[in-house]
Amino acid sequence: MVTEIKAGACKGMKNLETVTIGKNVEKIGAKAFLNCKNVIKFTIKTKKLTMGSVGKDAFKIGHNASYKCPSGMQEEYRELLIKKGAKKGSTFK
Repeated sequence: MVTEIKAGACKGMKNLETVTIGKNVEKIGAKAFLNCKNVIKFTIKTKKLTMGSVGKDAFKIGHNASYKCPSGMQEEYRELLIKKGAKKGSTFK
């Protein structure tokens, strides 16, 4: 069972296009997805992420992407992800 994504886990991966974060993930390390230039979609299934459990620049990919969040958590996750590197022009569903 995956409960944590380590710091720099997918940093700079050029072949990565979609990312699914499972329902058991509680922590995402700093710069986990930094410079993943081809990622266009993140699907987040967990409801356990907080400001303290997501590291600095974890979602700083350099462009807008689509973020699918758990129902009822779109606004909370929008604020969280933007503070952790996501672009303001990204789509949050």
